[in-house]
Amino acid sequence: MNDTLKLASARESISRLSTVDAAWPVLAGEVITQLRRVLGFDAFCASQNDPRVPLPAAALADNDAVSSRQRRFWQIEMQQPDVNKTRDLTTADCPVGILSVSTDGDLARSTRWREVLDPGGIGDELRAALMADGRWWGSLSLYRVARPGPPDGVASC
Repeated sequence: MNDTLKLASARESISRLSTVDAAWPVLAGEVITQLRRVLGFDAFCASQNDPRVPLPAAALADNDAVSSRQRRFWQIEMQQPDVNKTRDLTTADCPVGILSVSTDGDLARSTRWREVLDPGGIGDELRAALMADGRWWGSLSLYRVARPGPPDGVASC
C-alpha cells in the first residue's frame, strides 16, 4: 500500500474511533497503532485530560525514559519554564511542537530534554495538545531515540 493510501486509511480509522464506546486506554492504544502505520517514532506517551481542569487524568505510554522519571517530568511540565509545554500548545496557532525545531537544534535548551529525555536516550520529541471544541482533552508525545546526525525531517502545521 502506498504512503497516501496508508495515511488515508489511518486517518479514517482514527476518525471512526470517535464513534466507538470504549475505555480511554483502548481507544488511545488504537490511535497509537494507526499512527505507527504512518509515522516514524520509537516511543509514545498519550494522556487524557479532564477538560474542566488543565491536568492529566490518565496516561498510556511505552516510554521507559519518561516513565521512570514521572515525578520530575510533571514538575517541569507544571512548575518550570520550558519549550513546547502542552498547556502552551493549547493556545498556539499550531497545537503541535517539535523539540528540535523549537530549540533551533539545541535540545539542551529544554529542561525536559536535559533532565528526563536525554538520560533516557531520547533524541527528539513531537508534542501535540489534543483539542476539540476549544477544550483540551489530552496530549500526545511521540519520541525518537537519539541517532547520530541531523533529525530525519521537519514537519509543520
